[in-house]
Amino acid sequence: MALPTLTLDTSAVIAASDESSAAAELFRRARAGDFDLAVCNRVDFQLKRPIEDPDLAAFVAGLPRLLSVGRWADPDNDELPIDTWGNFVWAGQPEPRPELSVGSRLDDDHLDAHKRSGRDHFVTLDDGQLRHGRRLGLDTLTPADVLARYPASVCEDPPSSRSPSS
Repeated sequence: MALPTLTLDTSAVIAASDESSAAAELFRRARAGDFDLAVCNRVDFQLKRPIEDPDLAAFVAGLPRLLSVGRWADPDNDELPIDTWGNFVWAGQPEPRPELSVGSRLDDDHLDAHKRSGRDHFVTLDDGQLRHGRRLGLDTLTPADVLARYPASVCEDPPSSRSPSS
């Protein structure tokens, strides 16, 4: 079986800081070679505070960042007055979409980058992203969904070479 390729949005990265979360288990299994991870291009910008676990922070820093090919700027955007990666046309959505928050409009670039990369699954804990990705026909999952779809192999210890004591 080919190694599953996962695109993680920021919510999944943030959740990995909780050692007992499904996201943390997904990262542990990725380190063990069970998954090929990449993150969305704005993960570093969107993290509100640095990842405290130095091993997790180093692992995330080494993951590839996926970029969307579209680039747009919203001069009326006081919330985030910067050029932003994103391309709404691929999703069949009219531009602009004033009914959506700035954050929701920006999140389209995560799905766009995932689609264009050809990776297997988009992983998020954001309910809006889950619904939107699924509506677009993308295999959009939560970390728990990924773990359920790809259960860990049960590793057995090799039989002991010691003879029973007499």
